[in-house]
Amino acid sequence: MDKNLLKKNIVEMIDGRKRTVTFVQLSEIEGFVGNIAIGIPGMNVIIWEGISQTAHTCIHELLQEKKILARETAPIIYLSDGYILRYKRALRLDIPYKSRRWMPISFDSAKHKRENGDYLRIHRV
Repeated sequence: MDKNLLKKNIVEMIDGRKRTVTFVQLSEIEGFVGNIAIGIPGMNVIIWEGISQTAHTCIHELLQEKKILARETAPIIYLSDGYILRYKRALRLDIPYKSRRWMPISFDSAKHKRENGDYLRIHRV
């Protein structure tokens, strides 16, 4: 899929919702699903598995461009979307984990930025 079209579709989905958007919801976008995992480098923390290289690039660029924002969210949000990763939850990011952990995140629109948002930087793992 064309990167610019995928970026447009991601932003439209996130901007069009009043609540945050999860990777489960983003997976509904054509061209988003693949075999890449993204996470927090050096921490053994996974953010999500199963996105395409193009989707990873788009998410990274949109975060860099500050068009979307990533923040930690409760696992129940993913459970309500019908899918969670099968790792223990990462509760802290100040020390690396010995085994892989999952930090559930959701995306906000930069247009709807929350004042109390603790936003994250994520990368391919």
